[in-house]
Amino acid sequence: SPELPRRTTEATAPRPTNRCEPGAGYNADGSCFDERPKPVNPPFVPLPDDAGDSPRPSLLWVKVSAEGRTIDVQRLRPSNDSAFERAVRDGVWTVTWHPALRAGSPVEAWTQMQFPPAPR
Repeated sequence: SPELPRRTTEATAPRPTNRCEPGAGYNADGSCFDERPKPVNPPFVPLPDDAGDSPRPSLLWVKVSAEGRTIDVQRLRPSNDSAFERAVRDGVWTVTWHPALRAGSPVEAWTQMQFPPAPR
């Protein structure tokens, strides 16, 4: 019988060399952007009624489009309060951004952003 092709697993897969994906060496060589994306307004998240009094801020990787919209999110360090974390995960999609710039032009890029609770 013919031999089936071997499936690539995480352990044998080549490591991505794309420096423009979230991770330790992200944009280390400056090839992704010259200026990172920045929120137009401070990214405070209103505390939901079922949240505790002082949840830890949530730290996310946020992918921002060249048009200044959130287009992808990866959790980096979630809040210790699940109700607040849910509010952050919903609210990040409503943030308006100044997009990243490369050679003066807007480009799609990832950025790390901390989302603290809004003062009550």
